[in-house]
Amino acid sequence: MPEVSPRPAPSGPVRGRLDTLIRERRAECDWPVVALGIELDHVDLFVAAHPEHSPSYTAHQVMGFTSPVLRGEFAHLQSRMVARWSWLCFVAAVGAMSAGTV
Repeated sequence: MPEVSPRPAPSGPVRGRLDTLIRERRAECDWPVVALGIELDHVDLFVAAHPEHSPSYTAHQVMGFTSPVLRGEFAHLQSRMVARWSWLCFVAAVGAMSAGTV
């Protein structure tokens, strides 16, 4: 699924909370996480979502869920930006490919 570009890079407690929130959201939506990487300049998230959920829908569910929570819990994020995430992101469907192939 998506490569999502955060502004600025999550670190320390923000990074840990972001990891927790992403995993909570995927559990609510019943999307098994195949791989999750929170990098300095982006987040790589590979989930096995149902075909009825487009990659962009899946990405926006995660971004729309995590942004307000992070901004509510970490005051320094509120003053730096209007939104936590850039809505510009790369998303793709890979069909029946394995994580190794991707």
